[in-house]
Amino acid sequence: MVMISIFNYLDYKKFLNDLFAECKTEKKFFSHRYLSLRIGLKSSGHILYVMQGKRRLTENVALKIAEFLKFTKRESDYFILLVQYENAKRAEEKQYFFERMALLRKKVMKKVAPQQYRFYEKWYYSAIREIIDIIPFTDDFTTLARALMPPISVPEAREAVRLLEKLGLIIKDEKGYYTKAESVLTAGAHWYSSIIRNLQATFIDLSKEALTSYPPSIRDISTCTVSISESSLELIREKIDNLRSEILSIAALDDTPEHVYQCNFQVYPLFRKEAGEHGEQ
Repeated sequence: MVMISIFNYLDYKKFLNDLFAECKTEKKFFSHRYLSLRIGLKSSGHILYVMQGKRRLTENVALKIAEFLKFTKRESDYFILLVQYENAKRAEEKQYFFERMALLRKKVMKKVAPQQYRFYEKWYYSAIREIIDIIPFTDDFTTLARALMPPISVPEAREAVRLLEKLGLIIKDEKGYYTKAESVLTAGAHWYSSIIRNLQATFIDLSKEALTSYPPSIRDISTCTVSISESSLELIREKIDNLRSEILSIAALDDTPEHVYQCNFQVYPLFRKEAGEHGEQ
């Protein structure tokens, strides 16, 4: 029924305001009173007060709105979580609802198709894609090349933009400015590709440089060594996967990005019991 996606929101008030604006454009008769009547509210001003932040949206009313909008089950679940997240008073509750929203958003992230895998050949392809979403960019490749940390050459910057446009990962608007074609990308189940492994190795090397090149105030690098079971390892992997999705959700919902950061998660064995028992190195 609507073109805007509920998964692009972390504030149900903003969603309702954008929804109302879209519906008003499509249907001139659409009003707060009309919506209130359609979902069975006695007060015609209730929805307006909710959109203004003067009243809280209840789960019951949210379900009625979701039904009116013909939401799918996943969309309805996410909408309810938005309400629960907003209405939660304790930090632990907010964290719980946010994590559940992140899992639902993970299912709608854009997967990079195999024919687009050249995107993973160079570390600066993804960085440039994010940079042009922050600063207005048309064809100043010198500034773009110098903006990266570490900087790249002008030909590399030019080639990167041309490739990203060819792969359909960035687009040029009518004024000649480039923007991202999709908000969040993921490699999905193809993470084991040798191309992606090489990219991960490059990012690990960059993190080693960052350790000495940048002060702690603009980076976060920490380590821990633990002894765990196989079941705990699987739990840790799941936690990291959920955290990665949560970080992508935070980034996707950030309306005022200022920087581009690389987040790496590394878990690898220093000793495995079966190797020790057989005298293996």
